[in-house]
Amino acid sequence: SQQAYKIYKELQYLAKDSKAEILYFPDLEILAYDRFSTSIDIISARQRVLYKLTQNPTNTILVASISTILRKLAPTNFITEYSFILKVGDTLDITKQKTQLVESGYTLVNNVFEKGEFSIRGSIIDIYPIGAKQAFRIDLFDDDVDSIKELDLETQRSANEVKHIDLMPSHEFIY
Repeated sequence: SQQAYKIYKELQYLAKDSKAEILYFPDLEILAYDRFSTSIDIISARQRVLYKLTQNPTNTILVASISTILRKLAPTNFITEYSFILKVGDTLDITKQKTQLVESGYTLVNNVFEKGEFSIRGSIIDIYPIGAKQAFRIDLFDDDVDSIKELDLETQRSANEVKHIDLMPSHEFIY
């Protein structure tokens, strides 16, 4: 795993002028039958790489260790169905989105405090995507995304508008 990351960094340096996108697929960093769960940040990084591979696999170099490659991965249709990028101006059906978030492993709560949680109050959706450093508030006007702002978890107030957010499943496999 360490050697794969070293090769990834070297390829990034050597191919900085090329059009190829170089991706590193991180290891889960646990043994196969450990009772520990993998870090949410690692799962998010893995989901993001798999999502990028489903969107544009051409001109892409994927670097991973052998032990990482030998593990089973989520099917492609799972990644494409439950991962998406939400942008200001997109159309969003709240009922469908609620179902999709629950099916991809997010937890519906009254107030968002931890990664993997979301809340719906009228036309406002608060969500803390896995792998994100910040929670977000999505304001809807009818079915259109009017704005996406960063959410302060302590005060539950929004500030600093962003253009898009990446929503990835909270687990690699949903049972």
